[in-house]
Amino acid sequence: MTKTATKKIAFSFFVFILSYLAAIQFFGESPDAQAYYFFFDDVDFNYSGRFEPLFVWLSVLIKRIVNDFSFFVFLIVFIGLFFKFFVLSKFSNFPFFVFLYLLLLFPVHELTQYRASLALGFLYLALYFLCVEKNKILVFLLFFSAIFLHYSVVAFLPFVLLWRYFSGNGTLKYWQMFFGLLFLFAGKLLIVNYVSELNSTLLSVKNEEPNIFSSRNIILFFILMIGVFNFRNIPKNAKPFFYISCYGFVLWWLFFDIPVFAHRLFEMTFFSYFIWLSFLSGFGLRVCQFLFSILSIYLAYKMIYIDNFFA
Repeated sequence: MTKTATKKIAFSFFVFILSYLAAIQFFGESPDAQAYYFFFDDVDFNYSGRFEPLFVWLSVLIKRIVNDFSFFVFLIVFIGLFFKFFVLSKFSNFPFFVFLYLLLLFPVHELTQYRASLALGFLYLALYFLCVEKNKILVFLLFFSAIFLHYSVVAFLPFVLLWRYFSGNGTLKYWQMFFGLLFLFAGKLLIVNYVSELNSTLLSVKNEEPNIFSSRNIILFFILMIGVFNFRNIPKNAKPFFYISCYGFVLWWLFFDIPVFAHRLFEMTFFSYFIWLSFLSGFGLRVCQFLFSILSIYLAYKMIYIDNFFA
């Protein structure tokens, strides 16, 4: 067996174990787990609830193959996690960023927000293929699949359409930026007027009020500033990932008055940090690694032991 084949088997087995632990709720039951359990128990092709159509169809297909909720969670988590770790494996410092992912995002997505977990796997695989200039048809197929797994992914549409501009291969026109901002405000208006009618938690949750001076925001801001000073070290095709990290703050500010959406959209951009940070080196990289490690450990500890999220 070749070294490459051994690595692929080890990689797949690692994702398998993590997906299995998520499926059996080894770390405890998350607040969303029961809602997904009832959804899976009732779902069929006549479903008319708030979940996205592709997620519904995939759920029905899984249910017809194996009518077991744990298997359903396992498969959803495995696919999303496999795609995301595949992308990370293409860049340097892979083990370190997997470690950060497990602390920072695994509890939020793979253990809680199953739709977001799967959709972000498709999204970042599509963005990676844009980065390496793969077939555009495949990119758009993955991206629109992500949208119909979780509508929030539509917020990333400007990056898919204008990737070459963000990568420095074209000049971004003022009218394009204007329509980009108009797109965001229109999206927010749509969410407030329509989506909130389907999912009242967007407007009703009061215990997640955004804090501009939170430890998370401060540390991520400092990491972005280090990125600014090392911007020339990031290759052109990877620069859009840096802009996505910046975009997270824009989304957080725009949806400030809808706390749940502000936090979740912001979290969707965290994965992008791992990609552009892989191109840093020396002191800047070490500082970012230290700051991200402190932040990830703190947020994981807070979620598990202070907020009792998986109680």
